[in-house]
Amino acid sequence: MKKLQPPKVYDLAILKEMKTNTSWAANPFINGSFKSMRSDYITYRRNKGSAFFVSEVIMETSLKTKLIQHFDNPRAELSYIDNIRYRLSPNCCPTCGGEGTFSVDHYLPKASFPNLTLYSLNLVPACDCNYKRSSVVRGATPNETAIHPYFDDGLDERLMKAEIIGNLDEEDIDVNFVPLPCQRIHVDKIRFHIENVINRTRAKTWMIGRWSTLVNNTNTIVTTIPNQDTILTNASLKDFIDKNILAHDDEHKSPNNWKSMFLYGVKESNSVINWLVNNHNNRVRGLSEALRFEE
Repeated sequence: MKKLQPPKVYDLAILKEMKTNTSWAANPFINGSFKSMRSDYITYRRNKGSAFFVSEVIMETSLKTKLIQHFDNPRAELSYIDNIRYRLSPNCCPTCGGEGTFSVDHYLPKASFPNLTLYSLNLVPACDCNYKRSSVVRGATPNETAIHPYFDDGLDERLMKAEIIGNLDEEDIDVNFVPLPCQRIHVDKIRFHIENVINRTRAKTWMIGRWSTLVNNTNTIVTTIPNQDTILTNASLKDFIDKNILAHDDEHKSPNNWKSMFLYGVKESNSVINWLVNNHNNRVRGLSEALRFEE
């Protein structure tokens, strides 16, 4: 997750041109929906994309189809779509914290909100989480909505950590995502985002793979450790991890990237740190062999 400055797009002007310029494929079908779409754009911006204020829309198939056509094959006036996809956040997915973006996600899904198909403030860069996230847009309380990269403040704070759980000695571990206290984002929003976005991505599988490398090649993941033969203490391992976290945060321009979420969760668990230090030092001293993980 990452705070983004939205592209400067004159959405209402583009909408008006779509209504008046017959070269637009949507032009013959938009007249009856123009006023409501204009109102929905304004409502969306005023309420920061919250699905508690923006209603789902039933739209005629002809207009819906043409809006999707414009989205899939953008005219010059819609060049902001490709700018969002490729340039706005190339190093970190602002939706889930993954490694990069190659897609455009409709914050409020176009299936239920076709009126917002081309609205720039409803379009955010994403990785493959775009195809995996839940279509649920709100929960029971006003705070239960997905995190919005354009409107939510607090994304410069660490919002969640990866918690390693299970029997470490039996190589049978799992990962939970745990919300962290945040001054500017309500914990219910973070929980909702974990349940409906993060848990549906490949983040958990990726981090389990990360763990399997960490336990056998500690300095492959914690690259600030001088070499694989370095004897560690709990304090020194935490210090090395802190340096790596800072580097990942700087690389991704956000503390909510997968690498940092994983390492922060490892560092914050004294039992995991203690196990890693003992495992690492025993391997260095030749007292134990590397663990074997099933592929």
